Amino acid sequence: MKKTSYLPLLLALTSLISCEGYINEKGVVQDLETGERLQDVEVKLSSNQGDDVTITNENGYFFVGVFYGCGLRACDADYTVQFHKEGYEILEIPDNYIKSKNATFVNPEKRDTLIIKLTPIEQSL
Repeated sequence: MKKTSYLPLLLALTSLISCEGYINEKGVVQDLETGERLQDVEVKLSSNQGDDVTITNENGYFFVGVFYGCGLRACDADYTVQFHKEGYEILEIPDNYIKSKNATFVNPEKRDTLIIKLTPIEQSL
C-alpha cells in the first residue's frame, strides 16, 4: 500500500492564506504656535501586532513601523501613534486620522509626509 504525504500541500495552502503586512507612519512634528520643527519628540506606534518607538531628528522628522504576520487568523492592523515631548500636550492619533480632512501634509497632493502640530503647555507663574 502506497502512503501519500499531504504535508507539502498543507504547507503550500498555509502560505497562500497567511497574512503578512507592514504598518508605518512618517512625518514631521511642529510647535502649533510657532511652526518650529521639534527635535527629540518621542513617537510611539502601538498596535496589537507590536510597538515601535523613535524620536524625531534635528529637523523634526520621524518614521515608525511594525512588520506583522497573522498566520491563519484575521489580521488586526489598527494602530495609534502617540507624540510626547516635555512642555507639550501629549497627542494621540488613530490610524484613520491620516485619511481624514484634518490631516495636513508637506506635499498635500501626494499625502506623503504627515505634519503633526503639538500644543505647548501653558506655564503658570
